[in-house]
Amino acid sequence: MQVTEKAANEWARENKIANFHVDQLFDPRTNLEAGTWYLQRAVGHWKHESDPLPFALAEYNAGASRVDRWSGHGVGDVPVRTFLKNIDFPATRKYVESIMDRYKFYQRRGRM
Repeated sequence: MQVTEKAANEWARENKIANFHVDQLFDPRTNLEAGTWYLQRAVGHWKHESDPLPFALAEYNAGASRVDRWSGHGVGDVPVRTFLKNIDFPATRKYVESIMDRYKFYQRRGRM
């Protein structure tokens, strides 16, 4: 998973991992633990939305402050379509749409 140095350090601090160094992200287990922790935390940030996953994926990709702006600063439940239209980073919009398309594909196949 792609994990920034800042996110990895937050993960290490929250999980009380002493002497953490960012190079440890090259270890697959450490990388997956840090990345899934960050994504789970992002889902928690957006649990008030009817579908928090697109918001969490955008946060994972572009950061919390940007998603806060794109979502209208947390004022009520934002329709996903509106949220996606508000994303002014084409790469982030494409990332979220791509992951959500795959997620729906696997749901239809009964694997999620």
